[in-house]
Amino acid sequence: MPLDTFICLTLTLSTFTFLIKRVYKVKFSVPDKLNVGDFTVIAALSLLATFTPAWLNLPILLTIFTILWVDSLLMFCFGMKVSLDNARTFSQGVETFKGEFKDVLFLLARFHWMLASYLFFLSSTFYILSGVRVLLPVSIGLLLLCITKSKLKNASSVLAWSAVFALLILGDSYFAPEIPTVVPFLFVLSFLLYCAVKEKKFLSFKSIFHGLLLGTSLKKGRMSEGNQQILNEIERSYEGKTETNRTQHFGSCEGFNVLLFTIESMSDEAFQDSPIKDKIFGLLENKAT
Repeated sequence: MPLDTFICLTLTLSTFTFLIKRVYKVKFSVPDKLNVGDFTVIAALSLLATFTPAWLNLPILLTIFTILWVDSLLMFCFGMKVSLDNARTFSQGVETFKGEFKDVLFLLARFHWMLASYLFFLSSTFYILSGVRVLLPVSIGLLLLCITKSKLKNASSVLAWSAVFALLILGDSYFAPEIPTVVPFLFVLSFLLYCAVKEKKFLSFKSIFHGLLLGTSLKKGRMSEGNQQILNEIERSYEGKTETNRTQHFGSCEGFNVLLFTIESMSDEAFQDSPIKDKIFGLLENKAT
């Protein structure tokens, strides 16, 4: 039924968009809840997919959400954002990053739930549009892997998750319960209410799809009024003060662009799972002693 397809697609795409935002959240201080703009675009895409043939809607959904997922990985690894505005420039520079592709694979090896989120999107979308029943328990298992953020780091964890997937598939094949339309509808409604309560800018129409369609236009020498006001306040605070405690390094970076990276800039999840965490702690302990 069209209503079932629309509601299930809305639930799947909303969940995957939320997981994509969680990828950004691991490294950047950005909201991970969906807003009105996100739900509006997702509802429009779900409606389009419901009333168009699979040969048309499936490539559209796969293209849009694959680009969003890949973009989140590239932002994590290289700070690059792909949009329709810079797609040509990006495609011309892909060769430059060919040797750095291992960084993306390393990221997926660190956070297994990031790859599981994309597999969840694929299995759920194919299940809704094709009706292949075995994809339903597979989608549920992949979603559980994403929610728990588990890692398949050894044979025991692989066996445990294999057992979970086997139980889900066997349970579905034996019982094969018919899921009424009201169930996914309640999930969508609950998710909507959750985002409305938790997201401070829930009423914003600037969704995650905004960056894909429009990108960010950077113009040389352009500064917002807020940033200029902050700079003016800093300059006024130093007026009339003379600094006498200067080292031989004072002014050595004058005229250079400086990038400052601090541990505070990283999320707890990214830092705790970092392969150089112990090295950083060791350096800090040596400095402290």
